[in-house]
Amino acid sequence: MKRISILLLILLICLVMAAWPQAQPQWWQQKIITFDAPGAGTGAGQGTQPNAVNSAGVVAGWYLDDNNVWYGFLRTPDGKIITFSAPGAGTGTYQGSGGWGITPAGEITGDYVDVNCVEHGFIRKPHGEFIEFEARGRAQLPAPAQTGFGAARKGQHPEI
Repeated sequence: MKRISILLLILLICLVMAAWPQAQPQWWQQKIITFDAPGAGTGAGQGTQPNAVNSAGVVAGWYLDDNNVWYGFLRTPDGKIITFSAPGAGTGTYQGSGGWGITPAGEITGDYVDVNCVEHGFIRKPHGEFIEFEARGRAQLPAPAQTGFGAARKGQHPEI
């Protein structure tokens, strides 16, 4: 009986050891993907800044072009990059749009700076529609007084 118990114990240990690697996280199979949004500048402080990724693998962020104007972008899991600019966003130096967060449904929250250098928040729906919002009780202050990021943290919109 003692021999059978020892053999069963050895068999159990072998089964556990065989299953152990399959139960571990597959972190070594992850990869880092580098990319640049089309039109991103290459000077100091310019380029592409991914800020958020949702569970579907869609990335949201912003890029600064050669003229120091911000634009938002989203990158799909298959590598397609869609750039956007919120309606009302300025096109002067350090004006423009940026994506800061993304919900599981693909709604991007962000902010834009208008021609008067006043910052506004926005939500970009997956089909491209923009909803602008202002923080309650906020004076019209120059950027960076307000941002849209945080509206996507729980996947809910602020009361607009």
